[in-house]
Amino acid sequence: MQLAPFKKLSPFSLWDEFVSQENFVPSADIIEDRNQVEIRVNVPEYRPEDITVDVEGRLLTIRGTTEQREEEKDKHYIRRERSYGEFERCFTLPDYVDIDKIDCTVENGTLSIIAPKREGASNGRKKIEVRSKR
Repeated sequence: MQLAPFKKLSPFSLWDEFVSQENFVPSADIIEDRNQVEIRVNVPEYRPEDITVDVEGRLLTIRGTTEQREEEKDKHYIRRERSYGEFERCFTLPDYVDIDKIDCTVENGTLSIIAPKREGASNGRKKIEVRSKR
């Protein structure tokens, strides 16, 4: 970063130092209930054809690519925070989900990945009673 102490600052220039278009990592929520595990990922401006979802073993990988829309390329931006480009997120799926039945949809800027649990599968959690040794 080059310092220019006498450079006139715009009211937005300091913020721009902290915002990077190169490091877009969409936020995600993971929700589990008795029937499924759901991963919700924020993907604003992404269409279904911009996103790929793959599973290899238990590793679920989400990749997305989007470009700035053609009609916006010649505009002057005072501030730009929305990201364009590529991203990749990886999640390790629990061994009790049925990877052959995973379903993905995009609606209102949210990618929803539903991974149903296998029939009779346990989530591997069990409450263990703690007793006194006496």
